[in-house]
Amino acid sequence: MTGRHALAGRSRARRAPGHRRGGAALLVAALSSTGNVSVSLAVAHTGSIAEVGHFVLAFSAYVLATGCVRAAVTDGVLAEPGAGPGERRDAAGRVVLLGLLAGAGIAAAGLVTGSPYLALLGLALPGLALYEHVKVVSLGTGRPRRALRQEALWTVAALAGVAAGTVLRSGPVAPFAVWCAAGAAIGVASAVTAGLAPWPGWRLPRPATLQAAGFAGQHLITFGSAQVALAALAVTAGAAVVGAIGAARVLLGPAALLINAVGMLIVARLGAQSGRSPARRLRGARRVALLAAGPAALVALGCALVPDRVGRLVLGGSWSAARPLVPVLALEAVAGLLAAVAYAGHRVERRAGRALALGATLGAVRVAGLAAAGVWWDALGVAACMAGLAGLTVLAWWGSYTRLLRPAAGASAGDPSDPSARRTRDTTSSTSELVRSP
Repeated sequence: MTGRHALAGRSRARRAPGHRRGGAALLVAALSSTGNVSVSLAVAHTGSIAEVGHFVLAFSAYVLATGCVRAAVTDGVLAEPGAGPGERRDAAGRVVLLGLLAGAGIAAAGLVTGSPYLALLGLALPGLALYEHVKVVSLGTGRPRRALRQEALWTVAALAGVAAGTVLRSGPVAPFAVWCAAGAAIGVASAVTAGLAPWPGWRLPRPATLQAAGFAGQHLITFGSAQVALAALAVTAGAAVVGAIGAARVLLGPAALLINAVGMLIVARLGAQSGRSPARRLRGARRVALLAAGPAALVALGCALVPDRVGRLVLGGSWSAARPLVPVLALEAVAGLLAAVAYAGHRVERRAGRALALGATLGAVRVAGLAAAGVWWDALGVAACMAGLAGLTVLAWWGSYTRLLRPAAGASAGDPSDPSARRTRDTTSSTSELVRSP
């Protein structure tokens, strides 16, 4: 075998696990989307648009809570490929502890506001957070079978709950209750089979605790600010506007499926490039963003062009309120994926303070902007505001990430003793050059 053929063989060997991991992530996201969408459709068909709004707020609380736990604990496990079994057991304990604390707050909010959705979610949140942790770690470390089993069981349980609710005409809350209970039970069982005792604990030194809190806070006020802003929107515009936005996002389910699958792999993919020069890391992140956003944009476009008869079949009476919002929210979804890549770059570079400062600014703008939009405009105007804010987020995150790496790249290029200096100079390119590269 020639040297060139040997190199090609090794390159294929390195790429194959990543391709299998990406396929597994897509399948896991497909199963997850099937269960989530089935519950969403059950609520949309059996409840009013305001009922859909209450469900959307509860689901947003779930996304916010599990996202903060993932930022504080799970991403740290993925960013350290050499983490041992003891460290992973400790991480699971931290997930359960955070789930208990967040769940208590959500359940209390449900009791105060009279929302059965929030109350049920609060009770199930520790198990749901553990479920998400085990799933993401399994995918990120190249062990997708456990994640696939989890999602298959949860999807079957969700579909069974929807079917039973339809036959018994039990109302929109019953399928959501089954979804919560099944997810929590499967999460605990999956953790036990993986050797992770589902008991709360922390066991983290003060510096690492502060860093975890910084990343959780950063998620809360940046990507989590979308959920916070949704709650503010419900206050200023009412549950009906939130319900229309939620119904439109149900129709964008296929695009969300692909975006969620890619999102599970971004941190691990950028973390694998951490040993490269700054210029190569920046170029690699841009390539990841372009490769991810292209297919997501095509799928989102297909969802936006769905015919009326299909929309009515999927959403029932909610279609008339959701129809004009779908194309605008499709743009917002793709922009969110692009911003997520640059945010993951900050995570891999361990710049919690920088990310927190930028996230605080963007989060405040997002919450204030949507709250004001709810006062001044209807649902379509609010959706347009959401898309515009998503575009601003893309520009801010990528501007920060580029400035973060370019000074380091320049320093590396200026040091003749650095063996990567020549490679850094050769690989520095503009965004337009990256777009033209294969």
